[in-house]
Amino acid sequence: MEWALEMVILKYPILAKHNPYYAGSFNGNDCQQLLENVDLIFECLTEVVNAEDNVEADIQGILQLLGDHQMIWESFADVVPLLWSMQKLSTQEYSDLLMYIEHFASTYNKTSKENVIIKMHRLFVHL
Repeated sequence: MEWALEMVILKYPILAKHNPYYAGSFNGNDCQQLLENVDLIFECLTEVVNAEDNVEADIQGILQLLGDHQMIWESFADVVPLLWSMQKLSTQEYSDLLMYIEHFASTYNKTSKENVIIKMHRLFVHL
């Protein structure tokens, strides 16, 4: 599955490249491209899972996990454009940002089994 994900993120419209520094992580622009194309990424991953020769129970578990992660990524993708705004947010944009953050926090807490890291805590609670 890893190779399929790499193939998707390297092609148009994403065109994200691993940073040669910092253990190959993505820079901010590449992260933005990934978030703008969340549906495409998860569509590719779902196709790969369905094409693999797996036991049916394994496929259902993997698809459930992908669905959970897709909800988290989609809700975070709503937050990021307003966080990256170079201008002062309007009252409506500020309200939208708070709503998106609450939705992201709720989605993350419901679907993830991972701990909330300090950056997410700051986003959820202090923003």
